Order: sequence, then C-alpha cells, then structure tokens
Amino acid sequence: MKNSFIILALLVSANCGFAQEYPLETVIQRGHRAAVRTVAYSPDGKFIATGSRDNSIKLWEVSTSREIRTFLGHLNPVNIVAFDPSGRWIASGSSDNSIMIWEVATGQIQQKIEGHSRRVSSLHFNSDGTQLASGGWDRLAYVWDVKSGEKLGEYKGNPATGIGVGVQVTFTKDDKRLITGNDDGKIIIYNLDSAVPQDTLRNISPSSCGGCPSFIQLDEKGSKLISASRRGPVTLWDWKSGKIIKELSKDGEEYNAVGMKGNTVFVSDEDTVKLWNASGKLIRKILLEDTEINAATLSPDGRFVTTATNDKVTRVWNVQSGKLVKELKGFLNEAVDNGLGLDPESYWQYNISRYVSFKEGIRVSADENYVVKSVGKSAQLWDLNKGRVVRAFDGHDNGIICFEFSQDGMYLFTGSGDKTIKMWEVATGQLVKTFVGHRELIFELALSENGKYLVSGIW
Repeated sequence: MKNSFIILALLVSANCGFAQEYPLETVIQRGHRAAVRTVAYSPDGKFIATGSRDNSIKLWEVSTSREIRTFLGHLNPVNIVAFDPSGRWIASGSSDNSIMIWEVATGQIQQKIEGHSRRVSSLHFNSDGTQLASGGWDRLAYVWDVKSGEKLGEYKGNPATGIGVGVQVTFTKDDKRLITGNDDGKIIIYNLDSAVPQDTLRNISPSSCGGCPSFIQLDEKGSKLISASRRGPVTLWDWKSGKIIKELSKDGEEYNAVGMKGNTVFVSDEDTVKLWNASGKLIRKILLEDTEINAATLSPDGRFVTTATNDKVTRVWNVQSGKLVKELKGFLNEAVDNGLGLDPESYWQYNISRYVSFKEGIRVSADENYVVKSVGKSAQLWDLNKGRVVRAFDGHDNGIICFEFSQDGMYLFTGSGDKTIKMWEVATGQLVKTFVGHRELIFELALSENGKYLVSGIW
C-alpha cells in the first residue's frame, strides 16, 4: 500500500510539473490529417513542432511521442515552423502568405505578420529572439520586429527561371548579416542595415539551373555554412572568405533540407536522408520507400534526424544506427485514405481524401443483426450478436468508399475507387454481379424503396 501511494504521488508530481511547463490539451491523439511539410525541434530538444498541409501546427513531446496541442489559425498549408531561442514561441509561415507567432505554453497567437505576396517558405529568429527573418515565393526576404510585427528590412532575392521553393533565410551568429538561399542557386549575404548584397556564393553552373533553390544552415559556431542546391553539390563553405571547404556530395538530387549539428551533417531529398560526419565521411543513408520526404531536421545534440513525410507521420531516426526510434502520429494516420492510394500533396486528391474521411463509416442491416465496415479493398461484416467479423467481401482492386444493404438484408452493394460497384450475397459472401461504367471514384450508393433500382454517385 505504501509503495502504491509513493508511485501515485510520483505520477501526480510528474504530471503537475509538466502541466506548469506546457499544459496538456490533447486528450485523443489525432495526428495530422494531411502531409507533414515541416518539422522543428525546441532548443532543449524536448519538443517537436510540425506543420502540415492540413493548415495546422502540432506540438509533440519527444520522450513520450504524445501530441500536446494543436495551433489553428492559418487558412492554407503550413510550409515552415521555427522555435525562438527561448523555446517560448513558435513562428509559422503558410501558403496563405502570413506569418504567425504562437505562445507554446497556451497555443495563443501572439502576433500575425503580413507582408509577403506569395507563400512563406523560410523563417529564422535572431540570437535573442527579438527579430524574425522570413523568405517567400515572392523572391523577397524580410526582417521583422517580433513584438510589434513592424518590418525592419527588405532584401530582394534573384528570380529563378524555373520552379523553386522560395527564398531561404538565416541570420549570422552576430546578428549583423542575413544570408539568403535563392531559387537560382545563389547564396547572397547582406548587411542588415543595407539592402545591397555584400557577397554572393555559388557552386553551380548558371546554365544548369532552371529553378534550383539553395537550402542553407550555419554551424553552431557560425563560421561555416552548409548549402545544398538542386542539380548541384552539397557544399561546406567558409562563408566569410567565400571559399569552399569541402564538397560532400555531387549527386545533385532534388534536395529539400540541409543541416549541421555537432559532428553531424545531413541532406534530404524526396526519399533519402544522407548523413556525414564532420570530416566528410558518409555515415549512412536512410531510405523511405513507401512515402515522400518533404523536410528533415537534426535534434539539437545531433543524435537524431527527424523526417516530415507525405503519409502524415513524423519519424525520428538514430543517426548512428539508422534505426527508426519513434513515430509521431495519431488515429487519423491509421485511417489514411481507405486504400485509395491518393496523393496527399495533390490538391484535388487531398480533398477527395478529406471527403472520404468525413463519410459515414458503417451501415447497419435492416434487421439490425449486422454491421458492415470497409477496410481498404475489403468490406467486413460484423455479427452484432457475436461481436466479431463473420465474413469479408473481397474483390475490389481499390479501396471501398460506400456500401448499402438491400431492404431484405440479402444483398450488399459496395462502391469503390476502382470505379465499379459489386453486388454480394450476404449469407455466403459470393459475388453476384459487377456494375461497370463509371469513369471516376464512386462516392455514394442508394437503393429505391422497392429495391429494384440502384443509384450511384461519382466525384
């Protein structure tokens, strides 16, 4: 009894301590409902912030993988998130062209900043958290006063001739300069008090670049700059002298993130994270075959690399072993798109997926003895009296979206992403008939009262 009391007291104490730091708001862990596009660690490495195509930001506790809270306010996908140096604030940049600064402990919006004419692509706080730099698809970089939201400086990037990802930004450690990575492969260094470029770095042939953004990050001392340009090498610079220290890779992949922490350097593209040590030796490659990487980052101690992916999941990997340590997700991730194979980065397919997720998930037979539910390409029949699955209706080539019982309960009709409707005998599970003719996904079925006619609706 005494031991039980001690354990209970410890649990209460632990929960109270946590509540004072970041009160727990999420009871049901939902996870993101669309692709995760950006990820960032808090300065102490205890928390991770993720931004998604579902327009939300989520805060996760690293040690437990728990979803702490959701930050809602953006009207379009969140492209970038960043913690301030104190860990008290999160800045987010969105495709709605706005920047929001949130209080981590409460989830409240502290400041909304508007100025970019196109989506915001990059954010970085200065060393004391009083200023915020932003880059956007409008080929502009700004510096803002965090408290007032006032614009302190404007810096023009170079326009790209092809498709890029917008201007990337970082303050130097002394807070006197701003470094920008641009969609034409150039890295431009500005004095903050002047909009005139002080220096330009480039390690890519101009003729090979038709939209090849340069992702950038300084090392912890601020003397070295790592850059990765699409169709160009991963390069370590002495940015003050403009000299190249080392080229880590010349593969020229479609990179989406680069970084340095401690003795670890990484770069990521759509399916691979490559990791090097400080001397330039490749440590390992982490390959994701079933989803696409949108962004990645290193933990503050450099021991873990974390990926943001299209399947709505954020994954934490051990740098030395390459093993998956944990996944940050919720029940929305389990539901996915019901086996339809939709692309969460496609505008139309994302909205189809949302529609499917909102649909009623079950049908009850007229005699109330059975319930049917779809699981991917299969429809499963539950006996309500026995409380278990008694039959599966398998035969569709894509996920089942809708279903309907006949009035007498003898037949089940299923509509699928394979553009067909199937009629099944409930008692045996045998396929009776397949209706073919639709050119799109079948979203709805309805039977006439006399059971003679079936109506189907498509996207």
